[in-house]
Amino acid sequence: GMRSGTGIFIYANGSAYRGGWLANLKHGEGEYMLEDGSVLKGPFENDRMVAGGKTIAASDVYAELRLDELLEGEKDPKLAARNVAHTCTRFNTELKRVYRY
Repeated sequence: GMRSGTGIFIYANGSAYRGGWLANLKHGEGEYMLEDGSVLKGPFENDRMVAGGKTIAASDVYAELRLDELLEGEKDPKLAARNVAHTCTRFNTELKRVYRY
């Protein structure tokens, strides 16, 4: 069927849209994440962003990972937190893409 209402669509190239749909077109408030990590955020009509929207550069997009509860059972929570921080730093670009939603 046709997309209508609110939802997320992930395109084959890795870009994704989350927001309103009407008759299979982006319509209403939404966020369109491009392959490079930048985001178009705002109102869409007939599959296009309209006045009032903004573009967020890939360098301004961030992900927050809360570890408090996950590290409670670790023998050395500080060491585990440091290891997670190092891993996140190494894979920062990929994490932004995967955990954007």
